[in-house]
Amino acid sequence: SKLTGTISPTKLNPWISSYGQDPFWELGFHRAHAFSVCDSHRQRQGSRLRRRHPLSTTIAVKSPQSPRKPVFPMHTGTSLSRLTSSVRKFLLPLVAAGTVTTAAATFHASRFTVPPGHRAVILDRLHGVSGTSIGEGTHYTVPWIRKPYIFDVRDKPHTFSCLAHTKDLQPVNLSLAISLRPELSKLPETFNHLGLDYDEKSLPAICSEVQTIVANYDVDQLLLKENNSGVLDDIHGSLVERAKRFNVLVVDISVLDVSCGEQVAQAVEQKQVARVEAETSKNLVVKAEHDKEAAVRRAEEELEAAKQFAELPEDVHEQLLAQSRAEAQREVDKVLAMFEDAANSSRSSVVDASNPSS
Repeated sequence: SKLTGTISPTKLNPWISSYGQDPFWELGFHRAHAFSVCDSHRQRQGSRLRRRHPLSTTIAVKSPQSPRKPVFPMHTGTSLSRLTSSVRKFLLPLVAAGTVTTAAATFHASRFTVPPGHRAVILDRLHGVSGTSIGEGTHYTVPWIRKPYIFDVRDKPHTFSCLAHTKDLQPVNLSLAISLRPELSKLPETFNHLGLDYDEKSLPAICSEVQTIVANYDVDQLLLKENNSGVLDDIHGSLVERAKRFNVLVVDISVLDVSCGEQVAQAVEQKQVARVEAETSKNLVVKAEHDKEAAVRRAEEELEAAKQFAELPEDVHEQLLAQSRAEAQREVDKVLAMFEDAANSSRSSVVDASNPSS
């Protein structure tokens, strides 16, 4: 009671208003320190302070220039530093591991390998498809910006069938085997228009070209092997030209099977048999004519030889006859010698067979 009535806070500072007199102003403390002292007294002394100084716990300060700041206890800075150090110890390994993982993932994403028989086309997200292709080996690129696409540039065999109509309006089924590969100099353009599955996209156009070629020939020209060589040449040339429009090279083409209806096949077979018979008859007539001409020529030659022989003198006739007899005798002796040798060999074999002990 003696402390409460000596000094009024409003006399020291008109901006301070209180609901009662504060005993701590008498001791000369700063107003903020007075608040902290009051708080500490409230915490430590409790009801005893409230009994002795009932108005000391209800001090209100109004300061428009500097609002009241919260007062932390003395050990707050130490706890915060401890918390920061523990968080730092926990986060540093995570940051290091994340950095190493990111670097490894970036390095792995930047490296790519082109296997043998393949080439790579680079797609740049900023500038589009690159103008050149990359060969075999290990290469590096900028990840997530330049993406490689691997092309298989080896010969790819394909088998396809198509239904076509001939010149005489007969349906024919053709089975063909074709080998394709992309043109290396135009690989980026092929990727830009057709993609990696260039062969699957170009085969329908090739099949339509086969139908166009078959429409220029009859059915017997396709079914008969001796007539379809020209058809195969036309198919090969047309498909090569057609594939060049897609930047694709045709390596090989072969016709596996050509089939049609049963009635059409029988008609073609009968037509072929009749054609063979006609050619046989024609050959027989030609042979008879040749035999006739040969007989006439032989008779004329014999007549000419007889005339020349008749004009020769008598001594020449005798010499020619003697020469003819000598040639005939030599032929007879040669034949007799052959028979004698055969008889001797057979006789020796019989003797050997009868004396097996010797």
